[in-house]
Amino acid sequence: MASVNKFCVICKSAKGKFNVFTDATLTKCKEILDIRKAKKLKFADVILPTIVTDFHCYHLQCYKNFTALMSKYRESTSTSQPSPCTLQTPETSESVSEAPSESTTSKSVAQPS
Repeated sequence: MASVNKFCVICKSAKGKFNVFTDATLTKCKEILDIRKAKKLKFADVILPTIVTDFHCYHLQCYKNFTALMSKYRESTSTSQPSPCTLQTPETSESVSEAPSESTTSKSVAQPS
């Protein structure tokens, strides 16, 4: 039986230093691929192996590029809660609007003398 040459499943190249998938890396790639397909992102056409083999491999840089997703595409458990930094409380609004009026008041008091 002929042996199958190793290749990177992400860039399809048969050259370079390869890393063999582990169960953990393959699972992570499958999760990322689902997101990439759903959002129609780059690398959505990658075909991952269903099981870990000796010839389905990846280049470290290809793996980094493939698994790197912007935070807005990553699934989070707290999507229903707004970010604390985007909330605007009445106290914040008042303090911002009061600051300029106080400085103009103090200037107008100092000028009449």
